[in-house]
Amino acid sequence: VVALFVSLVEAAVCSLEFAIWYFCISFAVGKLDDVALGIFTDTYKSGTSWYSSFGSFLLTVVVFVYRYAHHLNMPPTLLAQRLGILRFRLTKDGAMLLSVQICGAIIVLLLQRVLGLWIYSFSNFLTDGRFDIGRAVDMIVLSPLKEEFVFRIVIFHVLGNRCSSTSSVVYITNILFGLVHVMNAFGPTVNWFYVCTQVLVGTIVGCIYSFRLVLSGSIWESVLLHSANNLVSSFVSSQHFQPSDPFIVFLLLQSTAVYCFILHLHIRRYQTRLALISKSA
Repeated sequence: VVALFVSLVEAAVCSLEFAIWYFCISFAVGKLDDVALGIFTDTYKSGTSWYSSFGSFLLTVVVFVYRYAHHLNMPPTLLAQRLGILRFRLTKDGAMLLSVQICGAIIVLLLQRVLGLWIYSFSNFLTDGRFDIGRAVDMIVLSPLKEEFVFRIVIFHVLGNRCSSTSSVVYITNILFGLVHVMNAFGPTVNWFYVCTQVLVGTIVGCIYSFRLVLSGSIWESVLLHSANNLVSSFVSSQHFQPSDPFIVFLLLQSTAVYCFILHLHIRRYQTRLALISKSA
């Protein structure tokens, strides 16, 4: 219990340090962006343009890796490789998960067409009635990158250094990942049912992403799957998430059941790998 508490504190400190670095770098890059363009750029959340936010994130990752490589007395490239940052790959299982997400979205689209119950819209991409490219990039690209790095790289590996059970680290990390979505409850148009759905599904899907990281050794597969999930879910406005809507309840139960089954398969795959490793040893 004490080791777990210490690990959680260390993970919180590392995450906070990453957030501070990102804030400072975003502020500096945003100001340089303003000076270079000669005008004040469109703002979204961080006050910088989407390409400045993207560049700020990449620069923060580089600084963070170099900072901790120096602390651990190892080459930065070796640390980045161990964290799965330098391994770009999409495994067969990852491609299958990606196809499941795409096929699921198409099936839901066809159901809406047949039943005449439309829940898909572009409202999440609109600002004052106009398409907001910065908002779209943030939801589909930047948010998955930030969340995967913080939870699947920083928190996951910090907890892993203290806990010998990888499965326990996966569950603890993604319970935290799910609970973080409670912050969405403070949005002006978000209801409690939508937030509870995000917490539940986020925890399950996060466990799947973490097992993909363990099995593939690459963070980019998780990032790709996370981005695909955000892309599909971004077409559903939070205003449509009502417990009184039977179509929404059906889709929620169906998707949760599918994700639970996929998580079960990943747990078995991981257990099989452990059995093979112990047998070879």
